[in-house]
Amino acid sequence: MLKERINYLSEIHGISRKDLVNGLITPTHLSNILAGRYPLPEDLASHLAERLFVDETYLLAAEDCSAETVNYAETIIEQFLLNAYDSTNIDQLPIEHPVLLIELVSQLIRASVGLTRNDVSLQMRNEQYLAIYLPQFLDEEIPEVLKKALYIYKMSQYRNQHNQQEALEMCRQLKKFNYTHSHVWINLLEFEVEALIYGGDAETSQELLKQAIGRCYYEGIYYHLTQLYMMYSVSFTNQNFWQKALYYLDKAKEYLEFTGEIAIMYSHGIASNRIQILMRQNEFEQAERAIDDLEKLLSGTDNAAYFQAQIMLNRCELAFRQSALDTLQEHVDTLNQIELSIEHQMVLSFYKSQLAFERKEEAAFLKYADNCRLYFEQFYNRERLLLLYEQLAAVAKENRQYKQSSEYFEYVLQLIK
Repeated sequence: MLKERINYLSEIHGISRKDLVNGLITPTHLSNILAGRYPLPEDLASHLAERLFVDETYLLAAEDCSAETVNYAETIIEQFLLNAYDSTNIDQLPIEHPVLLIELVSQLIRASVGLTRNDVSLQMRNEQYLAIYLPQFLDEEIPEVLKKALYIYKMSQYRNQHNQQEALEMCRQLKKFNYTHSHVWINLLEFEVEALIYGGDAETSQELLKQAIGRCYYEGIYYHLTQLYMMYSVSFTNQNFWQKALYYLDKAKEYLEFTGEIAIMYSHGIASNRIQILMRQNEFEQAERAIDDLEKLLSGTDNAAYFQAQIMLNRCELAFRQSALDTLQEHVDTLNQIELSIEHQMVLSFYKSQLAFERKEEAAFLKYADNCRLYFEQFYNRERLLLLYEQLAAVAKENRQYKQSSEYFEYVLQLIK
């Protein structure tokens, strides 16, 4: 751990090994110290720390892996897996710490929170730090607690990229470890089910959810039921089982026990899912009323800008399903003036592709369709993919690109099967 810390400090300050030890010891002797063959003397630590612009304790304590240190690092990890960190308390985690194990775990968890909550500023704060440190641990034998933090970080990255298969693999690696808190299992299960649902494996996800809901009732941990029932609803929505999907949304609302920011997020999720189901059932008047109600509910919240984009995207979907192209264009123009998340940008690209397709603007259609198609493939949005593949096949056929057209039609057949 001392070697990795000195490498990091040397790189950010632009100091070579030779310059670092000049007049103190030989570079070879420093290499032996960093390899653990000799201890780091306090007087040498003081000189090195001065040249690296840190306190000597920052070097002397770097390799601490005591039980107390590991327990603290484990607590940070378990708090993340229990969804305890958000924008209000993430700064409680140390950015720097004399013990490198704690600092690394903290930085990895801070970055994971940023990825989970799409907080770009939080992600960027950790970017350079992790870019220098992580490659140093690729081939190293590292403590188990650091492995957990690395798996969490990678899982958060893959979830953010909607790479469901890799996210599922990281989640299953995390499930192999032991945890102190008895409820960590259910949060890991939620990650696993999410990857299965959006990876297209509805049946496996429903079986896991059924077991989890039963265990929640048995253990009396009812506050998890809202999230589990919402996931159950999504899995049935993906199978076009509308009544079951609505039923489990009602169950999710029934067990909503949270308050504050979390309650708003869940209420928004439940209402948005209901709106999507109503539109897919062609219940357009009910859907429009539900959108209006949701807009009133969210207008005074702290995340009003984020929710404004989501509300407008719901209105886009309503106009799209009713083939109201002029109305759709108005909503798209409004969204062009709003700062959007990557997810919202991809959905907007879809609506732009549909406007271009109807107007026979081929170049614009191909640009926007290819942009959002990759996103929908990662997220396994079957309904969107079916439409896009059919349209891309038709355009390719018109241009006598028969091989490409055939490939798109093959994709359609695979989705139907």
